[in-house]
Amino acid sequence: MELLGWLRELMARPSPTGREGEVQRFLVEALRGMGFDVILEPVLPGRPNLYAVRGRPGYLLATHVDTVPAWGCEGFTVEDGTAYGRGVADPKGQIAALLTALEGTEAPAFVALFVDEEKGGKGSEAFRDPWGMDLKGAVVLEPTELRICNLQFGSVEFEAEVKGEEMHGATYDGDKNAILRCSKLIQDLCELPFLGGLGITVGRIEGGRDPQVIPDSCKFTADIPVPPGVKVEEALDEVLATLDRYGAEYTLLSVDEPTETSPDSQVAQDLLRAATETLKRPVSFGVMSAWTDAANLSKKGMPTVVFGAGSLALCHTKRENIRLRELSALSEILIRFLEGRY
Repeated sequence: MELLGWLRELMARPSPTGREGEVQRFLVEALRGMGFDVILEPVLPGRPNLYAVRGRPGYLLATHVDTVPAWGCEGFTVEDGTAYGRGVADPKGQIAALLTALEGTEAPAFVALFVDEEKGGKGSEAFRDPWGMDLKGAVVLEPTELRICNLQFGSVEFEAEVKGEEMHGATYDGDKNAILRCSKLIQDLCELPFLGGLGITVGRIEGGRDPQVIPDSCKFTADIPVPPGVKVEEALDEVLATLDRYGAEYTLLSVDEPTETSPDSQVAQDLLRAATETLKRPVSFGVMSAWTDAANLSKKGMPTVVFGAGSLALCHTKRENIRLRELSALSEILIRFLEGRY
């Protein structure tokens, strides 16, 4: 099947987090048809990881099968060589390129397709090697615009509530206004020293009922990046101290340390050679600013890099899209990487 055919099949099987079963069953049959030994291993009820192996490979190729909800990005279309739709870049375009590569070579390969990446990361957290392969590293397929991301941000994600005092709006008391106090807190979080000028993401904020009532509560959720080289424990201490200074009540949603794989590692260098030879141009190393399954694989002691087609900035939005030409290039790179011919 051609790349666009694989992509159509994947997009015809919606897989928002929690509903990965159907697409995993489709992938089982596809991979078995290419000569893979395939295992579905339950992680959560009705939500299995997929592990597939052919021959004695040296590396793991991994990504996730779940997407975020549609959030207004409905349907699947292709126009002027660009595919549009929820999950078309994150991650189904990456999977389509992988399937095209696996069908285009008989080289040994080990594939892991995880559930739950967009929520708790339980899929990659549960990763194991059922066959006991001697793996030298892993490549996690995510949109990186064909840069090799050997670094990945950590993060501190939380929800918090700032209290105020309900009063008539015409008193204009900023010290009592929970929304104004919350805005000052967010500004202080943006200026935390360890960020080094990076921004933060406030994904949701709510509070108040009318301009004539000073709000007594403001709630928000935030994701604070932790750059490589910063200890996550120290970053967490600074975040919590800032929340405490405003008397905020908070719940931590996740705390993840940054990860780093040496650019001189074998997996990074082999992928670099495969990409450079295929694209006929220099390929750069970079930093993945989003959490990916690379974090959990790195925790298991596996040198891991993140690599793939498409723009991360467009993912999770109504404008999610990816160029088929870039997916085709990814597929060719993966063939070269699997075959070890640079």
